[in-house]
Amino acid sequence: MLLAAGCGDDSGLPDARVGDGPPQPGTFSLSWTLSDGGAPVTCEQARAITISVALLPEGAMFGFNDVFTCSTGHGTSANIAPSTYELRFKLVGAGGREVAPGPTVMGVVIRSGEDTKIAPIAFEVDVPPAAPRQTAAPAGR
Repeated sequence: MLLAAGCGDDSGLPDARVGDGPPQPGTFSLSWTLSDGGAPVTCEQARAITISVALLPEGAMFGFNDVFTCSTGHGTSANIAPSTYELRFKLVGAGGREVAPGPTVMGVVIRSGEDTKIAPIAFEVDVPPAAPRQTAAPAGR
């Protein structure tokens, strides 16, 4: 009688637990408003194009940015590694010009596989006055 024993025949249970890999990313969602002296204004009136958010992980020296289109009034971030963040908001116009600073929100916890709701962000802007309309003088005068 011939007996054979061996390992690694790819059947049965694995010899060791397979790693889970990195945690799933999370996201955050927010909405925003713009006002001039308490009166609501549009992004177009404020000459704002985007909402820029600087994300700084707790205890880190550097972070990264996310950008939202101003005119939508709300958005959800790109995928973010789970951690606790400081979020710094600003309203941005053409050419990267800062239209208005926004708040800094501390202690935002991004959890694996979840969306974190951020309280609405309010930007106070100074809308430039509309240029006066020039009317053409009647011809022949």
